[in-house]
Amino acid sequence: GLGVAFLENFAVNELKNQIENQELNVTLILDDIGWVSNILVNGKNVTQNLNEKKLSESIVTEDKISKSVPTAKPKNESISALVSHIDSPGQFWLQLTSETEKLDELGVKIQAEVPNLEDLTNCDIGKTCIAKYSADEQYYRAVILDSDSDIITVRFTDYGNTDVLDNAPGILKCLPENLAVIKPYAIKCSVNAFPASMGEWTE
Repeated sequence: GLGVAFLENFAVNELKNQIENQELNVTLILDDIGWVSNILVNGKNVTQNLNEKKLSESIVTEDKISKSVPTAKPKNESISALVSHIDSPGQFWLQLTSETEKLDELGVKIQAEVPNLEDLTNCDIGKTCIAKYSADEQYYRAVILDSDSDIITVRFTDYGNTDVLDNAPGILKCLPENLAVIKPYAIKCSVNAFPASMGEWTE
């Protein structure tokens, strides 16, 4: 709900006029009355617009909304990161530069352990593993995206890129527990926008 009580019968029509076919910025809060939405259209608060036109009155105060929404970081605070892989503006991966040294250490550790690791026999989708990257013949942590008897598609969890590999001995290795407990170093991100066509991103 919007957290308002409509005062005029045509308030619903006014609401539709404001939000239909528009890109919305929606924040949800949990209040005594249930889930309440705070909607912005082109930077304007829909609830506030209805209230100013005397079409509604708020039943959830701005004070409650402000306390319920997590505080954003100051705009002048930034985090240094590298873009490791891009599928589209809606799906790309970052690596924090503060973790570059740890990522390098992980790479060395993986190459050292590969000779002692068993080949992966369970190639179900979603299974984590160690996979050989065809571009450099090195091994990296990965998750299986697709699999059949001939080829396997993986995404490298510390970088975000994918590879299509032959389903052959030595290509996929079991992920040992000491390497599985380390968090992925690639952070999946997206821009706060949609394709202009509301479909797929073009080149």
